[in-house]
Amino acid sequence: MVRKQIIFTDKVPTKPHYSQATRVGDTLYLAGQVGRRLDWSFAAGDAEEQTRQALENMKAILEVAGTSLENVVKLTVYFRRREDMEKIRGVRKTYFPKEPPPSTLLQVAGFSEEPILVELDAIALVS
Repeated sequence: MVRKQIIFTDKVPTKPHYSQATRVGDTLYLAGQVGRRLDWSFAAGDAEEQTRQALENMKAILEVAGTSLENVVKLTVYFRRREDMEKIRGVRKTYFPKEPPPSTLLQVAGFSEEPILVELDAIALVS
């Protein structure tokens, strides 16, 4: 029987009763990550810095689960402003320079908190 395992690290800000990731077999499902630092402040007010911080948060969760960005097989990016799309893509390229995962970019009307400009979630393999 395949069991699920909740993955948690204290290196990423998380509200109570939220899971950062769930591992099922060799697959890891990461919850949405935003550009929030460990002290709960947001990265600088632009989508580029928020994307970078969200990916750093994602990296920390992946490491605790025993994997890395290289094993991300699907990335979903939610963003607020269309004009930020190329900045987000530029940051994404620096984190996935070789064999980038398939990505879906979705423009959304808003997020749960005003300063959020971008949120990313992913699926990764764990060996």
